Amino acid sequence: MWHVFLTFPTVFFTILLGIILAYWLLVIIGLLDIDGLAFEGIDGFFIGAGIAGMPNLISISLMVLSAWLFSLFGTYYVVLSLSNPWWQFLAGAVILFICLWLSAHVAVFLLYPLRGLFALDEGDYHSVQRLIGQTCEISTLAVDENYGQAIFEDHSGTSLVLSVRANTPNNLKKGAKALIVSYEASGHCYQITPLI
Repeated sequence: MWHVFLTFPTVFFTILLGIILAYWLLVIIGLLDIDGLAFEGIDGFFIGAGIAGMPNLISISLMVLSAWLFSLFGTYYVVLSLSNPWWQFLAGAVILFICLWLSAHVAVFLLYPLRGLFALDEGDYHSVQRLIGQTCEISTLAVDENYGQAIFEDHSGTSLVLSVRANTPNNLKKGAKALIVSYEASGHCYQITPLI
């Protein structure tokens, strides 16, 4: 079965899946931000599908995983059943585009029920404004102008994971408290400053 993973077009998605898994690992240990991936075309597609504000890493992960699974079956049952290398390549190219199309729609189907969880980062004015002036706790190793995450806990005990940015140099490290000063709708992130 391993040779299927390394056969075109599955090998294309196998490489992407490896990159996504490595990125998730770096997010988990706090070296990268879940909103660090930025693809305008992906954003536009999901906004058009009625899912705005979803972190790109989640959307792309679901797309790549579903495309990998579709291509796995397509490669095994179609590409490898052909003996001519040129026919294999042609079939693989067709399967590649079909998998990309299918995976995008599968991702929308899977993400649609979760859209409410990310409504806060979509830029809903009242939800965003209520966080300004509140304090949060840094959850990444550092925060700078390009990435960072923090946890906000409201009075009901609900925890929200926020994408945050701050001017450097600063002393914002994991566990530090910070003040939320503004919201940047273009980047779906909050500007913060260290609490003195």
